[in-house]
Amino acid sequence: MRSLRISKLFVLRRYGTRVDEGWQAALRTAAVPGPVGVAQKEAYAQISPHMAATMRIFFDIEASLGNYIADVDGNVYLDAFSQISSATLGYNHPAVLAACESSDMKNFMANRPAMGYFPHSKFPQQLEQTLMRCAPTGMDGVTTMMCGSCSNENAFKAVFKAWMNRERGTDEVSDAECDAANFNKGEGNKLSIMSFKGAFHGRTFGCASCTNTRGRIKVDIPLLDFPIVDHPQLLYPLEDHAAENAAEESRCLEQVRHVIRERAQKGKPVAGMIIEPIQAEGGDRTATDSFYRQLRNICLEENVYFIVDEVQTGAGVSGKWWAHEHWGLETPPDVVTFAKKMQAAGFYFQKSLNNNWGPTIFNTFVGDPARLVILDAVLNVNEEENLTPKAAAVGDYVKDEILALSQKYSEIQNVRGRGTLVAWDHPSMAARDKVVGDAMQNGLLLGGCGNQSIRLRPSLTFDESHADEFLHLFEKTLNH
Repeated sequence: MRSLRISKLFVLRRYGTRVDEGWQAALRTAAVPGPVGVAQKEAYAQISPHMAATMRIFFDIEASLGNYIADVDGNVYLDAFSQISSATLGYNHPAVLAACESSDMKNFMANRPAMGYFPHSKFPQQLEQTLMRCAPTGMDGVTTMMCGSCSNENAFKAVFKAWMNRERGTDEVSDAECDAANFNKGEGNKLSIMSFKGAFHGRTFGCASCTNTRGRIKVDIPLLDFPIVDHPQLLYPLEDHAAENAAEESRCLEQVRHVIRERAQKGKPVAGMIIEPIQAEGGDRTATDSFYRQLRNICLEENVYFIVDEVQTGAGVSGKWWAHEHWGLETPPDVVTFAKKMQAAGFYFQKSLNNNWGPTIFNTFVGDPARLVILDAVLNVNEEENLTPKAAAVGDYVKDEILALSQKYSEIQNVRGRGTLVAWDHPSMAARDKVVGDAMQNGLLLGGCGNQSIRLRPSLTFDESHADEFLHLFEKTLNH
């Protein structure tokens, strides 16, 4: 195996070929994490117990490349989780490293602008070159933020402002309304965002109020009166359960309409609805494309703003740049939020949501132009190497092979996915957790989700040879 340290040859080579050619998973310690990692975690826990409680390995950045992540003990893992679905081109991709050497990157890092007041001189052009270059169909503008949670949180605020402006027929508010708002009083308090059981939209107060995955992250926190409705629970394989699944989706759609109308009658209107194309943390659950089209139509009929949370599904991994493009909507969403593999974070919106009176949508940095330098490099590589359609092909290959494994190993259930967003179930949470832990001991990083599911979240450069190694390591884990 090649040296773990990245040589100039790797950085300079043309990246039309596989960046991590010749690499494979290899463990150097009897168990992982190894002794160095264990010692560092003990020290880490003394400084930051909140973060130490969730860590898996200490990531050796310099020693990682492509789809392989190294830890501080010299172990190398095939990474099918990609930094919780945020490493777009894998590790130390030469195009990204070159972008980091650019004068723009150095200027933005050394002189970070407070974007709300002092956007840098080229910021409008930078937005056009990056975020608007890959904008979802129908979006008129974009606002940058720092992470997925604050993207969703500020999208909610944009929806609330738009809803109130529409209802009162003006964007003017009185001094009395402002005074009342200072003491958490006012008409806006009646509004809500609808979400779905199994959803995950973040951990800030508004987002946590829309999240329905793990009670542990919400318990003891005073949250908002936001309605959470049923998400379709589809049966697999889909082709064998078409009638049952259609009935389940119809039931959920009727519940959505009923709750919207019921809350309107009670004077607690639903201003917006948020949904993920695939419920990632909730177990990689999804519905048929028809379900989302009908959901969009309900929002139009009931005057509810429609928000699509693409934080974990955007940036090509579904086989389209935006996963909701698979739905074939006649009317685009009102808002699309993004983060993770987009490198930058924020939300796209239609012009009806462009009011920022207050300013309501504001913080010191309002995003980071340095991240857009990296996104520009990602978009270039994606176009040059045709990575998005490749993700569709690789994902289909992986899904087919896991389906084949499910015939041999009965513990693999409900195989599903779109592009490389592939997932399957195990009989229980304990069984799932054991597979994830054992896979790590075999040099494979996987991500658990929901009550008993495993999800794949590899980078866009994850190709068929990586898929073959994944399948080998996964089956080795099942035979453990």
